This record gives sequence, structure tokens and C-alpha cells, in this order.
Amino acid sequence: MDLRAYKCWFEFLKRSERYKECCAQGGTGELASLYEDFGNIHAAGLLWEDWWASHEQLFSGIEPLFVLNEIQSVEDFNFLWEEDQEDLLALVINLYAPKETILNAVEEAVARLQLELRRKENEIIKKDNPKAKVTERFGRPKLDPSFYHRYGLTPVPSSADLKVLDRVLEVYDCCTKDGQQLPKNRDDWFEKALDLGIMVEASSKSKMQYAPPSLAEERLQRAEKIKRYFRQAKEIIENVEKGIFPMHNG
Repeated sequence: MDLRAYKCWFEFLKRSERYKECCAQGGTGELASLYEDFGNIHAAGLLWEDWWASHEQLFSGIEPLFVLNEIQSVEDFNFLWEEDQEDLLALVINLYAPKETILNAVEEAVARLQLELRRKENEIIKKDNPKAKVTERFGRPKLDPSFYHRYGLTPVPSSADLKVLDRVLEVYDCCTKDGQQLPKNRDDWFEKALDLGIMVEASSKSKMQYAPPSLAEERLQRAEKIKRYFRQAKEIIENVEKGIFPMHNG
């Protein structure tokens, strides 16, 4: 798993004023339960690497809510996959095949591999305790609570998602630094977009079907884009206060 996702989580939590207040109060207040796990991330001189070294155990390598992820590129595959990873199954599916045929084939592959994992687990159990009773009845491996930790990415962000999240964080910092007031109107938002170099890229289809936007339309689009980024940042911060990342409404 790409650690950038967890560093991004850490950075968004640092932007929470409520959590900052909790840290200043020694872990008391509304977010006290979150503090018990994440600790004082605002401690003087604390670096992400140092915090991660002592808090990595909070997170799972495979997320509790992660069942299936679509792979759109080799980069996405490498982001999720690790060598000798028995808990994941990678499939290449021919979408021109009948749906029922696809589902049956997937079911057979999953059942076979889950049974293999269950048998391996049983071998370990019998080795430790020859008198132990084991079963292959359901095939699926037993859930190991120590593996599915308390916090997990919801959903697992792709490399492209992480680039957007970095941009969203950059927008939030630009709009809130030094206690400045937020932009009041469309022109103010456009100026922020201009400062950060935020552009609006038209799809290939749109370029073919529509004329390029006028300067006024482009200003509006760029202003709306940075406003959307800022709104997403606020939603993400609200979610990390609940122990959820990076889910937002878009």
C-alpha cells in the first residue's frame, strides 16, 4: 500500500481546528477518543515519519471496507499489489463474455483460493495443537481481528486520487493561511485559482463538439473549480475528525 495515502490523512487531520484544540488540551474534549489513537500530531518538531513509526499499527494493509477495486492502469495495480500477497486475487475479465459465465468463473476462482487459504490456516492450527478441531466447511478463511485494524481508507484512493487530494490540501492552505478571510465573490476565487495555477481542462470529446470557452466562461469555470476543491477539503477534514478518510461528496 502506498504510504502517501496515510500521510495525506495525517496532513488533513492537522488542518482540523477541533483536533488542534484537543491536542492543546492534552487530549480532552469532543475528539478525545480520536486522540487516544492518533495522539498529539501537533507536538513540537513531530515529523510524519516519526508519527507513522509509532502509529502504523492503527491501520490495515487491506482496508476493512475494501472488497473490490477496479484497476485502470499498471500504476493502479502496483499501488495495491504486493508480492506474495495471499489475501488478494487479481483477475483479468473478458467483458464480452456473458455476465453469468463471468460470475460463475469468478465464484469458482474465489471459492478455490479461499479453500486453499483455509487449509493453510488449518495446518498451522494443527501444528500448534494436534488435538484442535478444524473445518473446511465454509471455505472462507477465518477473520483475523489483528489484521483488520481500527482504521481503513474509504475508499482506497488511486494514485490519481492522491494527486487531487494533494491539490485540494494546497487550496485549503492557500485560502486559510495567516487567518485571512475567505474569498467573498467569484472574482476573488478566480484570483486564488490564478495564484495556484488551477486550470480547467476540457475532455477530448468536448474539444471536438464545442468552441473554446470565452475568457469570462473560463474565469467562471476556474473559480468554480477552486471553490469545489475548498469545499472538498472541508468535508474531508470533517470526516478525518470521525476517523474516516478520504470519503467526501465531490
